[in-house]
Amino acid sequence: MLPTEFRDLAPARSQFLAASARLSTILDKLHSGLLVLDCHGHVEFTNLAFCEQFHLQRTPASLQGLSGQQMLSLLGGGFADPPAALLRLQAIMAADQPVDAEEVVLRGGAVAERDFIPMRVDGRSAGHLWVYRDVTRQRQAEAQMRLTARLFDRTGESVVITDADHVIQVVNAAFERDTGYAGHEVVGQRTALLASGQHAPAFFEEMRRALASRGWWQGEIWNRHRDGALHLAFLSINAVQDGQGTLQHYIGVYSDPGRYDASQRRIEYLATHDELTGLPNRFLFNDRVRQAICRAAERKESLAVMFVDLDEFKLINDTLGHAVGDELLQVIAQRLSGCLRGCDTVARLGGDEFAVLVEHTSTAEAEALAQRVVQLLGAPLAMSDRVLYVGASLGVGMYPTNGRDSATLLQVADVAMYAAKAKGKRTYHFYTSELQRAMDQQLHLEMGLRWAIERDELRLLYQPQVDVVTGEVVGVEPLVRWQRPGGAWLMPAAFIPVAEKNGLIDGIGLWVAREACRQVLAWQADGYRVPRMSINVSAAQFRHPGLAGLMARLLAEHGLDPARFVIELTESALMADPESAHQQLRQIRQAGLRVSIDDFGTGHSSLACLRRYPIDELKIDRSFIADLEHSSRDVEVLRSVLNLSRALDLSVVVEGVETRGQLALLRELGCTLAQGFLFSRPVSAEAARRWLPRDLAGSDAA
Repeated sequence: MLPTEFRDLAPARSQFLAASARLSTILDKLHSGLLVLDCHGHVEFTNLAFCEQFHLQRTPASLQGLSGQQMLSLLGGGFADPPAALLRLQAIMAADQPVDAEEVVLRGGAVAERDFIPMRVDGRSAGHLWVYRDVTRQRQAEAQMRLTARLFDRTGESVVITDADHVIQVVNAAFERDTGYAGHEVVGQRTALLASGQHAPAFFEEMRRALASRGWWQGEIWNRHRDGALHLAFLSINAVQDGQGTLQHYIGVYSDPGRYDASQRRIEYLATHDELTGLPNRFLFNDRVRQAICRAAERKESLAVMFVDLDEFKLINDTLGHAVGDELLQVIAQRLSGCLRGCDTVARLGGDEFAVLVEHTSTAEAEALAQRVVQLLGAPLAMSDRVLYVGASLGVGMYPTNGRDSATLLQVADVAMYAAKAKGKRTYHFYTSELQRAMDQQLHLEMGLRWAIERDELRLLYQPQVDVVTGEVVGVEPLVRWQRPGGAWLMPAAFIPVAEKNGLIDGIGLWVAREACRQVLAWQADGYRVPRMSINVSAAQFRHPGLAGLMARLLAEHGLDPARFVIELTESALMADPESAHQQLRQIRQAGLRVSIDDFGTGHSSLACLRRYPIDELKIDRSFIADLEHSSRDVEVLRSVLNLSRALDLSVVVEGVETRGQLALLRELGCTLAQGFLFSRPVSAEAARRWLPRDLAGSDAA
């Protein structure tokens, strides 16, 4: 039995737990997402709204205890722009200052207001509170109100809004233009102000009955202008009621009967044509394809649908302005129309996308036309004050081989167009079923990659870097692999380019770096020594200016010495923007990390670049030693690279060493560090313990 003093506390404890449960239930019912971090940066509480806002496939309870960095990696996919969002979150945490109603865009276009509230007790940090309020509907309503106000003021028709007693409340600019009255002259007056005296009382009685019975009336009416002149107008009146059915307002719209007919014709034209180029739009194009398919089916003929996308239009539009872009689209429309027969159709689908329908044609004839279109659009385009080069990629779908309806033919032509772009642009590609399978596989890969981290599908394998003289392991390189559902393993070359293309590379890179740091600590705790760790950084990651700071914070979080970490970059990452690369490298070096150029010799770096960039090491690509035992020329090339590195005071690691003969030649040439299958294939962290050096004195200090 419990002592008396503890039995006395039991009711209080029970009341406390009940109150805590009630509070959690209340917080879970809130529409705002809540995330509470404790003073150590670990998750203390989240509610259901937060998990739903960020599409987290986890319960709030399962998130408790996660570190702030682990939470960041989970949140990345919930933002519309994950890399920028993660950098902003890290900046907020680093500043540790309140943030009030900061607007952010979540995945799927949802808009939220974010509050960040540092909690302090007696001047010390007691944790942090993040609040996300969904304001999507509010923003949409505000945008709708702005649009409505703009339409009201800019419409070409006269609009007058009255109360239930026909007292004018507001008019638009067109009303002032058409009646001669300024707004302040008519507001507060009855609409009888405009009465012409040309209508009998029965006319207005019929108008009142129609408004009362069906809520609207329309017809021709004579109005008197401010100067006394009479004008015939077409009037449409609508009654507006509140939610309880009580009449609140009347909205009257006056139109010139002649202008109404012209406007109607204009509306009908714009429903089927592109206003800028005068070409048929998507609606009319699809209708013509449907009709052409019917004719082709009767005649047992083929037809082609082509999807044309300009290659450099966005660059021209962004640099030279929309006026030049619009003129360019008009020139393109003329050039496309000029190369077709009278029975064919060219349409503008939107933006810089065009479509072409070619009837009674064969595959060979369609290919000849596709080639001619690509050549025509790749030739110089004469504008009013300049000559531009734009080029186009073109995809072709054939009826009946690739599809038997308009939507399918346009879709397959679109797929083929993307294949043409993948071939290097300014070319054409015909649709094939193999192409569709490849596109489906690519889409499946992209969708799976978005969940790879969340579902714990990424793995790190480790490969040693060895002193070729002593055989001692002097470094470790982690290599990421993706284990797909079902057990299939994907190499980085299969998914890293996809991650770079769709903005997932930052999350993967952060996971690799964090997992490598965690593994170093685990090895050290078991008495193993890790002299240095080399971490690969992609070109897309390298372009983010916060890379150095992110790595420094990550290492500090794990208590690791930056001097024992090497950032590996490819030559292409450096050459994309040399000035920015130089600044980024300097920041990485200032953070205490070393820099290595991976796959050296396969890119486009020059001796001048090597002298200029603040780097520490070159990793010689495996292609330089693949035939080393059988090619004296390769030996001399490698000797020259080694001499160059010594002259520049750069260390060298040779990759891809697989034979003892290659190792002997490397020793003879004076190379000291190597990596390859001869020493070890990439292995798991557990298997790496077989070749990691033991720290006999105890765990190595970080």
